[in-house]
Amino acid sequence: MMKELSAWSVAAVVPTMGGAFGGVIAGSGGRLYAEQYYKLAYGRPLGDQVNVGLGFSYASRRAQGYERQGAMAVNGGLLCRLAEHVRAGFHVFYPAGNWMPVVGTAGITYDASVHCSLSMELRKEGTAAPVAVGVLEYRPVKYFGCMLGVATRPQLHYAGFNCVKGRIRAGLTGSYHPQLGITPNMMIVWQQRAY
Repeated sequence: MMKELSAWSVAAVVPTMGGAFGGVIAGSGGRLYAEQYYKLAYGRPLGDQVNVGLGFSYASRRAQGYERQGAMAVNGGLLCRLAEHVRAGFHVFYPAGNWMPVVGTAGITYDASVHCSLSMELRKEGTAAPVAVGVLEYRPVKYFGCMLGVATRPQLHYAGFNCVKGRIRAGLTGSYHPQLGITPNMMIVWQQRAY
């Protein structure tokens, strides 16, 4: 049954004169139960210190023997530079359907140096207890970095590394769940300009 827990996503960002458009297609599950997400968003700077974004999503889920359910959602975010090395962000996801929860996220990042950053995030989904996540990223050399994330929910702990070469960033992470064991994740990012 582990293959039913698989998940994938593809994202793209297209820069424009005033900001950028972004899109995501994602899916998870298998033959008996599956979820799909389609997202489109636009973000732009408001001066040198603040960036805003607004997005729309459509999510659907199907379970064998039941009718497919779908719902629209709107979400928005704000990213602020509080000081030279400190940034804060806020995001709200508000669905129109009753099977997806309202999600609020707030985070802050401190860039200790060009090699090291520390981030904290607080996330609240519907009526569930809030989850706090701390992330340490360290890049000892130009093309190689590692990361460690710990959370108040044990299944969200993770560790990994990434490599950068020109326009491509590739990373491997793994998270540990007390009952399910280790779950590997792979990420490949290509961007128009070199890192």
